[in-house]
Order: sequence, then C-alpha cells, then structure tokens
Amino acid sequence: MGCIFGELLNHSPLFSGDNDIDQLSRIITSMGSINLEDYPKALELPDFSKISFTEQQAIGMDALLPGASVVTKDLLAGMLDYNPEKRPSAKEALLHDYFFSAPPPEACKSILNDMKAAKKVRNGTGSLKDSVKDALTKFESYKLDPSEWGFEGL
Repeated sequence: MGCIFGELLNHSPLFSGDNDIDQLSRIITSMGSINLEDYPKALELPDFSKISFTEQQAIGMDALLPGASVVTKDLLAGMLDYNPEKRPSAKEALLHDYFFSAPPPEACKSILNDMKAAKKVRNGTGSLKDSVKDALTKFESYKLDPSEWGFEGL
C-alpha cells in the first residue's frame, strides 16, 4: 500500500529495480537497512539470510518526496515501515491527518466545486440549497473549515 501511495504522489515508481535483487537494493538504499531491534521477525523471513547488503542509512522522506508536506511524508513513512505490525491498517491510514488537511482530498474538491456553483446561483432551487447544506455537513464531519477555501458565509 505504501509503495502505491508513494508512486501516486511522485507520478513514478519509488524503487524501480531491474530485477528482484536490484529492487531490494534500491529499497534498502532509500529506506535504510532493516533494524533487527525494530523488526526482530525479519529473521523469520524465508530468504532473509540468503543475501546481504551493505549497511545503509535511510535517505529520508525529503529525498523520496521532495516538496511534500510534513503530514504526507509522515503517512508514507508509516506505510513503508519494514515491520508490518507497525504499518497503519487501511482504516488507520484513512484517519491520518493527511486526509484532513489542506488541500482537501479529491472527494472534498468535488464538494467544493458544487459549493462554488451553488454560491453563484442567486435564486437556486431548494434542492440546490439542500446540497450545499449537505456539503457543509460533510465538511463538518471531516473536521474541515470551508472558510479555509474561500466559502465564508455559506
């Protein structure tokens, strides 16, 4: 899940190897060597002791996602943790601050577009007004402030 999320953010593969060994090398070069204190069960992986790599320090999230926000890098770092027990579940990931900070996720952007259209209508129908009210209710449930995106007075 973490690699896919990172690739969506980067618009390119995070660790594009030419083969399985090259792939592992690129992951370790980027993420650093596996720390057995942090992930002792790595020793139980079937091929863990069959190949070794030079000890590496992580290059950091800034190098993997240049220009990304702190919350974006925090979510990706958690999703890429070597220890699967420390990675967030899909549900936990969806509750991360990344999804509740500006700019809003795509679903919220479509709500905002609906609100912009509704704001332009002076004598809208009741259903249009209701849809704006529904959109504001969704914003409140996401703990987002519509005024942050220029919707004061809705």
